[in-house]
Amino acid sequence: MLVTGVISEWAAQPFAWARWMGRKGFEDSDWPLETGGKETFRKILETTLKRPASRDESELQSAAFETLLAPERQRQRLLMKAAVLRMLELVYRR
Repeated sequence: MLVTGVISEWAAQPFAWARWMGRKGFEDSDWPLETGGKETFRKILETTLKRPASRDESELQSAAFETLLAPERQRQRLLMKAAVLRMLELVYRR
């Protein structure tokens, strides 16, 4: 299954965030308050800027991304599930 956004496994990769950081206005992006708001977004950007000196540090950086992104991933999964259930209700009257 292919998904986009923070749910994607690629979202936990620092190189992806580094690429996005170069876009105009990216650092002014919003992060949902339910999952940490601007503070979480700031931590994600700070983690992105760290350059791991070793494989161990790279793995720690990836783990940090996973931890920072987990609440938003869960929030989005629940929203998608609710949307699918609502669609089934509308289409099949279940």
